Amino acid sequence: MYLYMGASLRMFFEDEKAALLAQIDAEFEKMQGQTPPAPTRGSTKRTGGQEEGEEAKEEGGAGDIMDLLPRTDISDKITEDMVSKVGDKNWKIRKEGLNEVAAVLSEAKFIKPSVGDLPITLKGRLSDSNKILVQQTLSIMQQMATAMGPALKQHVKTLGIPVITVLGDIKNTVRAAAMATLNSWVEQTGMKEWLEGEELSEELKRENPFLRQEVLGWLAVHLPTMRSVPSDLMLCVPPLFGCLEDRNVDVRKRAQDVLPVFMMHLGFDKMNKATGKLKCLEEEHEATVACLDLVLKWYTLRFFDTNTSVLMKALEYLKLLFLSLSKHNYHLSEQEANSFIPYLVLKVGESKDVVRKDVRAIMGMLCKVYPASRMFPFLMEGTKSKNSKQRAECLEELGCLIGFYGMSVCQPTAAKSLKEIAVHIGDRDTSVRNTALNTVVTVYNVCGEQVYKLIGNLSEKDMSMLEERIKRSAKKTPASTAPTPKQGEEKALPNASLIQKPSNRVQPPVKLSQIRLNALVQSQQAEPSHVCPVGEFYLDLDLLEQLESDQTSVVLPDLVQHKLGDLLDPVIIPEPKLRPVPTHFDELHAGPSSTINLVISQVASGDINTSMQALAQIDEVLRQESMAEVMVGHTDQFLIATSLQLRLAHSTHMADTRLPREEIFKLYSCAIGNMLTLFGVAQLAKEASMGVLKDLVQGLVTVLLDPRIEESQDGQQLIRSVNMLLRRLFKASDQTNILSALLVLLQDSLLSSTVSPKFSELIMKCLWRMIKFLPDTISSLTLDKILLDVHNFMKIFPKDRLRQLKTDMPHHTLKILLHTLCRLEGPTILDHLSLIEDKSESELEAHLKRVVKSAKTDRDTADTVPKSKDAEVLGEIFKKISSKENSKEGVSKLWEFKQRHPEVDLASHLKKLPQTFQTFVEQSLNTLCTERGDKARTPSPTTGVGLDPTPGRDELRPSVYQERLKILRQLHGLENNTKPQQRKDEDKCASLLSKPPVAPSMDVLQSKMSQILHNSQSQDQRRPQSSADSGSTGNLADLMKRLQKIKGNQQ
Repeated sequence: MYLYMGASLRMFFEDEKAALLAQIDAEFEKMQGQTPPAPTRGSTKRTGGQEEGEEAKEEGGAGDIMDLLPRTDISDKITEDMVSKVGDKNWKIRKEGLNEVAAVLSEAKFIKPSVGDLPITLKGRLSDSNKILVQQTLSIMQQMATAMGPALKQHVKTLGIPVITVLGDIKNTVRAAAMATLNSWVEQTGMKEWLEGEELSEELKRENPFLRQEVLGWLAVHLPTMRSVPSDLMLCVPPLFGCLEDRNVDVRKRAQDVLPVFMMHLGFDKMNKATGKLKCLEEEHEATVACLDLVLKWYTLRFFDTNTSVLMKALEYLKLLFLSLSKHNYHLSEQEANSFIPYLVLKVGESKDVVRKDVRAIMGMLCKVYPASRMFPFLMEGTKSKNSKQRAECLEELGCLIGFYGMSVCQPTAAKSLKEIAVHIGDRDTSVRNTALNTVVTVYNVCGEQVYKLIGNLSEKDMSMLEERIKRSAKKTPASTAPTPKQGEEKALPNASLIQKPSNRVQPPVKLSQIRLNALVQSQQAEPSHVCPVGEFYLDLDLLEQLESDQTSVVLPDLVQHKLGDLLDPVIIPEPKLRPVPTHFDELHAGPSSTINLVISQVASGDINTSMQALAQIDEVLRQESMAEVMVGHTDQFLIATSLQLRLAHSTHMADTRLPREEIFKLYSCAIGNMLTLFGVAQLAKEASMGVLKDLVQGLVTVLLDPRIEESQDGQQLIRSVNMLLRRLFKASDQTNILSALLVLLQDSLLSSTVSPKFSELIMKCLWRMIKFLPDTISSLTLDKILLDVHNFMKIFPKDRLRQLKTDMPHHTLKILLHTLCRLEGPTILDHLSLIEDKSESELEAHLKRVVKSAKTDRDTADTVPKSKDAEVLGEIFKKISSKENSKEGVSKLWEFKQRHPEVDLASHLKKLPQTFQTFVEQSLNTLCTERGDKARTPSPTTGVGLDPTPGRDELRPSVYQERLKILRQLHGLENNTKPQQRKDEDKCASLLSKPPVAPSMDVLQSKMSQILHNSQSQDQRRPQSSADSGSTGNLADLMKRLQKIKGNQQ
């Protein structure tokens, strides 16, 4: 029975005891993999149609047997209450509903396909947020597949396809349960229903690596078992091709595994037709050439990356780049070459063989886009390196250049270059010595004995090694014959010492290719009617037989040896196609811009002395105001070179124990001194771009954090210099660029797991300093750009992710920056979000609105509360002044109040009072200011303008007032002629001023002030006209009394 019914048979025994079930399962396991025996009874006659449908009958045999089982209709048990429980908002109720469904299926054992709304209900639970309920739903679906049997086919589209979606879940347990459910359904329904329609192809189009690898693995298992597939499988081919280039390795591997199965079912034509619909790879050659200088500079920075995989990817791209450039016959410019080749030469000394191999390959490609004669000086500079591997590799490349292009590549002269090469014969490193000897031997093969004159004087030991090496090389290759240059190389060897001359003497056999060529010519002359087909891999059997039978060797013409002395005589050299390397004087005549480019390229040299000399030249230019304009337009270039030198010093020079630390510190001092001078020139400081400032600040902060510098004797002085440079950089550079650079640098440091927390902390301190400058620099900021950078920062680091960091300083720093901008700009800050495309990607806009709203509320509160308090305090002070006993105390408190609150305008509080009271307050404040010895001006409560304190009596002379009067008359266009009557009046005034000043009568004024305050309070309720009349009358009476009092005192 198990052979015919399969696993469904076990459902009849689930109610048995555990011991009996174990015995039944053991018997079932014995029958695993066996097929039921063929029927022995029945008709044996088969028609053609029966033979074709044999497979369908065999496959449907199990289904026919399952149809004989009695099944239960559970549609009436799937009640609305149960369905509502499964779809409830509370997960506990949903779980209870699923348990009831599982109980119904367990009780029924075999069910009919009519299950009511159960498929739709279970479909909703497959996307439940609670993963436990999703797994329970998948378990119910497995139970449902076993209970329903082959009739499950009608539910594949509604309930089966959503199971495929669950395969994209992030949890392994959920994906495993979904795959088990999928296999149990396929066991009952077969694969045909799953492949029909476009549902499966739509699932493959989803860019979910988990979903793709699970579905492709599932197809790779089940498709080979099918003899035919629906035509809709063709819809899955385009997504399959997309999976072949997916970023995920597992997806690509699964797609490669299932691809042959698709080809087996669909055939070559359909698969080939589908490839025609793929998008062609776009070539960006023109765009790459347009930005080639930036591309090369960016990859130069990658040379200093410590991650080997990143370096290998960079070298791989560079090989493809130069291959494409050579195909398009592109030639590198001087600026592009100077910014890239020195660092490539530096990388040829890498310790890893794989890296050196790629660098050598790139150098070989460079000669196709850049003249070999221009490459030669860069390689000569590389031979001066402290790295022995770099010296050896550069010498080997020099030998290759001379052997391929001849002596014309040696710059500036062959003699000078070979003398420098020959020096390395005595190098202490074995590989460098051997490479130098091989290079000189290569020169010997090109120019012969002349090499001894070019290399100059060598020590006996070095000369003996060279002669021995030349003898050994001569045994391997005949010394009397020079290698025959190819057709394209004839013009590249102008210094060759051997020329051809016809001769009949017998020479040693030459290469097989030449023998074959001569034999082919002879055979063509002997048999003109015979035509030999020539192909790329053609094997001429007749020629091989002829070579075996013909024992005579082919001879070559004799070569005549010429004297080499003529080579040293000056000759007129025609203008070469390859431009020569410009000397220093050529660059000077070419213009200041090219000279600056050359010097700046030397700043980033790997040799410390070369870099320091270049920095000294730049410093000389910057310190002269008349020559500083030459640097305009080169600021970024200089700062990039200096940043690279800082990185080189940090990663290479400081790690080299052979270099004295004093030299490295001199290099640091020169670089920092140059940048201090540069940022002292306003025009040059403003030119620095954001990206350059970011790299520069990163390099300077790295110097500050280097423990090797702190431990050195001169380390503290260097750190103080770097701090001074940072302060000047923050103040002089473009404020928008430096603020953006700090924000991006903080973002990168927080994203990187290798950056120390101290680095991020220093960047945040730099940001705090910039925030401190904001009140003075807000007018020069491009707020739209700043807010865009803040938006990008908040998009990567939302509030929740910021709080997950080890420290909350980044969150506070960003918050302080936004609060400061809102305080300075007010509500208009919301108008500077124009550069942000999608404002909903971050919380920036919402945060700004909250800050603006809270600032407005605080401002209103601050305006109302202090004003009311100030009014109460001033009211109390004026009451004391108006009273006779406390008047002096009131004036003193008023003066102290004015000192504590200079922003309070007393004029607004005195407007309602008569002029007499205002005059008394002013005079009292001035007297008190004089008594307390205040030298500063006391602001007038009525005008708000400061008045001078009363000077000493000796200074009250008429001449002072005369000068003031003259100035006033001139301002109003009046004459300054002094008449005799005026002089008499002035004399009287002088006599009066010479007497002690008369103080106002305090008794009279105190009594009048009480009356004035009482009158002013009562007049507030009267009409304006009566108030004015009574006020003027009171003022007149007071003035009369004061005048009489003054006259009495004078008498």
